[in-house]
Amino acid sequence: MKKSFSIGIAGLGNVGSATVKLIQKNSNLINSRAGIPIKIVAVSARRSSMKRKIKISEYDWENDVLNLSDREDIDAVVELIGGADGIAKSLVMSSLKKGKTVITANKALLALHSTKINKIIMAQKTNFYFEAAVASAIPIINAINTGISSNQIKHIKAILNGTCNFILSDMKENNSSFIVALKKAQKLGFAESNPNFDIEGVDAAQKLSILGMLAFGVQPKLKNIYTEGIEKISNLDMTYSERLGYSIKLFCIANLNNSILDF
Repeated sequence: MKKSFSIGIAGLGNVGSATVKLIQKNSNLINSRAGIPIKIVAVSARRSSMKRKIKISEYDWENDVLNLSDREDIDAVVELIGGADGIAKSLVMSSLKKGKTVITANKALLALHSTKINKIIMAQKTNFYFEAAVASAIPIINAINTGISSNQIKHIKAILNGTCNFILSDMKENNSSFIVALKKAQKLGFAESNPNFDIEGVDAAQKLSILGMLAFGVQPKLKNIYTEGIEKISNLDMTYSERLGYSIKLFCIANLNNSILDF
């Protein structure tokens, strides 16, 4: 039996830094629940000299992120770089092909390449975890995969983008304009500096694609999912919707009717 389980973390942005911080802070609890010490042995990001709120000097630094997949002392690679293609895809594919466990929150990658990833997993008989990619606070992915795996899911109706939900709630509750609510979301860390993927509905569509794949066994192409964002919502829309007894939300909907999928 292994004496410890070693991980390498790729990407030290908000999510990556929070992951390192959580492991450092709760190491005793995590190790107790896992039954084996979980150790970070190496990290990689764009710049090693960048000032961060976490201490990483005790870990090996890899300038080439793909080295994480080559290291024999790493059991699992945690990919938190993001993006559907490029280095994130290369790292995930390389790590899986070499038999390593992969953990990711990369919804863009999953929305486009889940079929390819699944083929590698089946061939290599390795592990792939992506709970954090969609609604991780619920959580929903494990519930679909295990808790209700024997049930036929016919409908998905969900609010899947926290940025849009915050903006729309602020517009309704505080009568904020869209721009003001967006800036508030950015200041509080709920929105990225470039929020287009969120406010244009792309992030939500990617998440719906992943849930659809798990629920219905078919991965829809993103271009076939009707997608509309919230950037055109005005305070006047909010006023009229409230008068009619409604609230405006960015809703994700998928239906299975008579063996026909509708996203």
